[in-house]
Amino acid sequence: MRKDPKAHAREATLAATHRDGIARLCRLVLGDAELGEDVCQDVFIKVAATPPPDGADERRWLARVAINACHDVRRGRWWKTQYRRTDEFDESFHENDSRGPERCLLDAEQRERIHAALGELTERQRQVFLLRHFEGWSTEEVAEQLGLSAGSIKTHLFRAITALRDVLNESENE
Repeated sequence: MRKDPKAHAREATLAATHRDGIARLCRLVLGDAELGEDVCQDVFIKVAATPPPDGADERRWLARVAINACHDVRRGRWWKTQYRRTDEFDESFHENDSRGPERCLLDAEQRERIHAALGELTERQRQVFLLRHFEGWSTEEVAEQLGLSAGSIKTHLFRAITALRDVLNESENE
């Protein structure tokens, strides 16, 4: 089946503009770099022929589609029977050669601690934290996306931040 040329051009434009952010979001929500990349690719294929709703911010709309795609993967039978969580993340897009080797090593260790700490959160806490702090969504936008009240979002966010602080403080004291 041949793809509509307009849809293909739209997919390429969306991917060029938003791919890194959506891929990062998928990897972090799923806790698996390879699976996150697969879901990210599926998101851009899915939205190629569908424009965002009138007045919707394109970046937020894509993030919403990505979160829903991650939920679909988690609900799938394969996820329940085959998935094993990994703490490996490809963060090569953060490389900066101008820092020295010691600073690069310390930054990589800090990233590993943060990713491990994110893995300790409940799924809901991780989603709220990522949407609020990584994506920069307002409390109301996160609440709408996840179908929760603003108060519930604040509670999940507070618990996530507290848990992250605890895990990161423990790893520094070891």
